[in-house]
Amino acid sequence: MAKKTLSKSDGKLTALRIVRLAVLAALAAVIIWAALSLRGNFNSEGVRRMRSYFSDLFHGGLRFTECEYDQDLKTMCVPIGGGMGVYTGDTYYFASDLGTRDRTQLNYLDPTISRGGDYLMIYDRGGTGVFMASSFGVVLNRNLDSDILYAEVNPRGYITVVTNEAGYRTGLTVYDKKMNVCFKWQTPDYYILSCALSPDGRKVSALCLTAGGEELESLIRVFDVSGKSETLTYTAPGKPVRICCGEEELYILGLDGLYSLKDGSISALANYDELLTYSMRSGERPAVCGKTGIEIRLIVPDRFDTLYKEAPVSCDYSDGSLAMLFKDEIIVRTGTAVKQYPVSGCRAIALSKNGPVAFYADHAELVTEGKNE
Repeated sequence: MAKKTLSKSDGKLTALRIVRLAVLAALAAVIIWAALSLRGNFNSEGVRRMRSYFSDLFHGGLRFTECEYDQDLKTMCVPIGGGMGVYTGDTYYFASDLGTRDRTQLNYLDPTISRGGDYLMIYDRGGTGVFMASSFGVVLNRNLDSDILYAEVNPRGYITVVTNEAGYRTGLTVYDKKMNVCFKWQTPDYYILSCALSPDGRKVSALCLTAGGEELESLIRVFDVSGKSETLTYTAPGKPVRICCGEEELYILGLDGLYSLKDGSISALANYDELLTYSMRSGERPAVCGKTGIEIRLIVPDRFDTLYKEAPVSCDYSDGSLAMLFKDEIIVRTGTAVKQYPVSGCRAIALSKNGPVAFYADHAELVTEGKNE
């Protein structure tokens, strides 16, 4: 009996069948995962969320174009994924080209927003509420045991919270996305003004204020979240008000300058007499604009350092692009390329995955009509 041999064409067909089966298996896994995620919520809201999953997977992601809100209500908007997280009045929702979803009533007295990567966190400063969402839906909605003074979310969705602790001055806690405690530090000796968690979640830093003799002293304390390494303490430079972790260093924002802490050394990146505006988010370089005399300088460490005749109203930096809002135009710089967008009545800007977003009194919109400089 003669042996049957496979030709090259037969081999290609077999390989193609294997690839097709793998693709179908992956698609089935995605459908099952989405169905399990929406279990018990298979309604119009759930269907919109499933559409978001598949839009991100097969169609290059969601796209925010515009949304409206009541100009008499306090409103905060932050781009996440391809859409926009919106908190207006007392309600959060996610907006994209597929409509709105994830409406959640929060009723925070002093809502404050933080962004890290594709995560958005809203917390009630002076209260106990913490809310986090991504473009795929609500991640958590909890109340803590102590009043919140300050909080940040990092690109992994880990939360760092400064609380007013009974019997202590302040406490610092790191939570994972399921609100499991990864690290906790309570201190009777310091007031914690700001905190920052590294993108990998291994180091957490605290900007502390303590009474040193007759004068107040600002210190930066750096902790190993696992507790395996010793705590490091540095004297904070200048007049610090906030800290933020970049990819490899800690940035220190002051009323008189921008500084960095890297490899155990603090260096000045920019000095000024007056801090005009800035943008800081976890895992990114900050954009800072300061004024010295008549000189207005805007700096993004190791990326942009430019003098301007007019101070920008707002600025934002993300993924290598710097956006600046002036009186009647938005300027976006990416490397050496510069693009201008005419605007009127714009109050603030932010960079989304689809381009600059302009915020007005009663709406936000993606800005698309621009020209190269």
